[in-house]
Amino acid sequence: HEVAVLKEKLEEAKDKTRETAEENARLEGQLAELRRDLENAKDDEDRAKKKAKEEADKVDEADAEVAKLKEKLEEAKEDEDKAKKKAEKKSEENDELQALVDNLQREDEANKQEIAQANDEIDRLNAALAGQKGSNVPTGAELPEGFEFGRRVYECVQAPPGVGYRFTPDFADKNPDGSGPQAPQVIIADAICQGPKAIFVHGTSGRGWLPVTDPAGKRILFRHLGRVEDLDMSQYELNDGESKLGQGKSYAMGGDCLLYTSDAADEEDSVDLGGRRIIKKKK
Repeated sequence: HEVAVLKEKLEEAKDKTRETAEENARLEGQLAELRRDLENAKDDEDRAKKKAKEEADKVDEADAEVAKLKEKLEEAKEDEDKAKKKAEKKSEENDELQALVDNLQREDEANKQEIAQANDEIDRLNAALAGQKGSNVPTGAELPEGFEFGRRVYECVQAPPGVGYRFTPDFADKNPDGSGPQAPQVIIADAICQGPKAIFVHGTSGRGWLPVTDPAGKRILFRHLGRVEDLDMSQYELNDGESKLGQGKSYAMGGDCLLYTSDAADEEDSVDLGGRRIIKKKK
């Protein structure tokens, strides 16, 4: 009976041994499978690391490209700023040139107007001169024989620096050369004319007209001596045309002479100082 029991236990032990062997085989299979999974996982990890590295390299390359693009963008901004400054400078230069052109055009127009006015004045003077050359008396006037003006001698009674010539019978139209006569010099006249404010005689010297009186008619500047042919000219000092600019005080300043280069005595808004004329502009 004991032997039978032992045999039975032995069979049970064998069964357990078989089961254990089978379990071990199963576990070894699982372990081998786990090892394969581990190897696969390592491979996946390596691939993932490699891929991650490749991605990181791409990111680095992208960052480098972005940095280059930023540099190019900064350069482009700098170029744009330079271009804007250059354009602004060019615009300023263009504005300055345009302003210069406008000023030149205005000056040209002003010069044209001045030239036109000067030409008109020249035409007026030429017409006046032509009228003076035609006759010593107005057209239609008839004088008895022996009363022709001819060539007459006038003595300057104005103290130095004397009286100044005028281009026309007008105090304002003065000849600034300073060659007018002074007392006791004489001049030879070939024409006489009633100006706007006084009577003028025309000198044969070609320097212009001389007023016989001051503008108000209160002061005699020239005294009529007679015809040239009736006088002994060696007894008189003929005006030699010497310039006397700057001599004496102006009649308008309270002195005792009518400055020969001035029309100060007949204009309330002008004063002569040593041959210089100061004009107050009328508004």
